[in-house]
Parts: sequence; structure tokens; C-alpha cells
Amino acid sequence: MRGTNLLRSALTCALCFVPAVALVACSSDSQPVNCPPPHPTFRLTVACLDGPVPDDLTIEVTYGGGVEKFDARQPDGTPTSVFCTVDYASDGGQDASVDQDAGGSDGAIDHVECELWTDGAAKVVVKASGYPDVERTLSAKSDSCGLITSDEEIELERGD
Repeated sequence: MRGTNLLRSALTCALCFVPAVALVACSSDSQPVNCPPPHPTFRLTVACLDGPVPDDLTIEVTYGGGVEKFDARQPDGTPTSVFCTVDYASDGGQDASVDQDAGGSDGAIDHVECELWTDGAAKVVVKASGYPDVERTLSAKSDSCGLITSDEEIELERGD
């Protein structure tokens, strides 16, 4: 009988000890506190140094998830990672999906702003008539909370 009580005591102690160890092992102080909610990897602004942005502007983004293209003439696509807004010179900003003729805009594009949700590096190619193509590789930055949104600018300048 004494052996059975000893065995029962040992099992009881083990059953109490294992969950306690599991709780300590599973808790982690390395998880950051007060991290921001999900956010884009890059905030990209495209503008021209010498006037309005041509309406045939395209922005092609290549990243780990594939390739996505924004076309200022057909802004109402279904983006998955590249979300762009066209800022018209006369109205101070308008969502790219809004018909510029219906909004009373003169159609001159001041600049385009894009949020790139690439979760890592991206290659951006910007094309517009009258300007040389611009290709830029963007490197993602991170901290203890994960990716940090990087603000990037591409200014188109006429070639010689």
C-alpha cells in the first residue's frame, strides 16, 4: 500500500510540474508590446519635376508575390498589393478609381501615391511618355515589430 501511495504522490507532483514548465516555456518576453497594426512596406510618390505627370504613366512592381501593374489610364483594376491614388492638380486629390471627367478635374495629374504591401523588397519600374524609364529596387526595413513603412519618391525628369 505504501508503494501505491508513493507512486500516486509522484504522479500528482509530475502532473502539476509538467503544466507549470509548459507555461513558462511557452511564455515569451521577446514579443514586442505596442506594435503598430499592419501597414504597407513602402509608400511611393511619383511626380514630375517639370510639370504634370503624363496620363499614360505606368508603375510596375515586381515582388515576392509576383508582378502588379498600375496604369493611370485604367486605374480601376483590382490590386492585391499595389494601391495607388492619383492626385489631380486642380482638385487636390482624388481616388484613382474615380472618373476624372466626372469629378470636374482638368485631367492634369500632379502626382501619384501608392501603398506597396509587398512584405519585402520590390523592384519598381515607372514609365511615362516623354520621360526615360526609371527602375528602382526598394529594400525593406524592419525592427522588433516587423516591417517598417519606408517613404520613397521617384521624380521623373526629361532626358536630353
